[in-house]
Amino acid sequence: MLKNLLANKHTSGAAIAYIASALVSQLGAVWFPGHKEQFEATGKIIESAAVGYGLLAAGDASTQKQKTDVL
Repeated sequence: MLKNLLANKHTSGAAIAYIASALVSQLGAVWFPGHKEQFEATGKIIESAAVGYGLLAAGDASTQKQKTDVL
């Protein structure tokens, strides 16, 4: 199952960026409450970019394995 999740490094990277952004923005708001609005706004921007990139990368992913010629 993990192999399938990591099959497309672009969508996996986008997912990791999304999760990291959500966690860091929430933790940052707790650790630095004076900057809560900045953490939330930055987190939303990064999450939106990660989702958009992940969807674009998923659309470009091929489900067919490459054929290799055997000599």
